[in-house]
Amino acid sequence: MYCSQDSLKARFGELLLTRLTDDNGLGVIDEAKVTSAITAIESEIDGYLRGRYPLPLSSLPAELTGYAEDMSLEKIYSGRPERETPKDVKDRAAAARSWLRDVKAGRVDLNLPIETPAAANPTANQIRLVAGTSALDQALERF
Repeated sequence: MYCSQDSLKARFGELLLTRLTDDNGLGVIDEAKVTSAITAIESEIDGYLRGRYPLPLSSLPAELTGYAEDMSLEKIYSGRPERETPKDVKDRAAAARSWLRDVKAGRVDLNLPIETPAAANPTANQIRLVAGTSALDQALERF
């Protein structure tokens, strides 16, 4: 998990999250909506990291948590079409995606073990031998 409801509350405040998710007027955060946003963003981030780093990550870089929070807040805003997403929220989420593209391209290093093709596919560097006769054997039999 790249961020949590608690980290979103700590960074953006419980009041904002309540305003963005409380459709029933109960005065509380709708945890299901927050969890749904976080899950969607985790999947998006995994898409950037997959193939470069083994998932799940062995440790979580602090900047990744901050970017996940920025993207999650934008996702939560998108669940409220009657409320326009503030420009600074959009800009932070766009910066996060730009950073993730740089991570994927190898321009930014997370200082974590990098996934090698052999680690991604354990049989990639193996030779497979199959019993039987080869075309060379068949050709030599004719002589």
